[in-house]
Amino acid sequence: MIFAVTNYEGPVYVRLGRLGVPILFDENYKFEIGKAVTLTEGNDVAILATGLMVAELLKHQNYWKKKE
Repeated sequence: MIFAVTNYEGPVYVRLGRLGVPILFDENYKFEIGKAVTLTEGNDVAILATGLMVAELLKHQNYWKKKE
């Protein structure tokens, strides 16, 4: 993300977390400002998240699948 920010023309905001978060992407992932990434597919709801909440949502995604 920091590399994308350094190449972006215009104001940016970078939030640095204090907690350790799991690594979700490998070294080949290229972060793009303004682009979302679909991590799982579904038909009923869209959940948007950043930072620590992404890993938490992925960890608990089976809870909602069991409710079907």
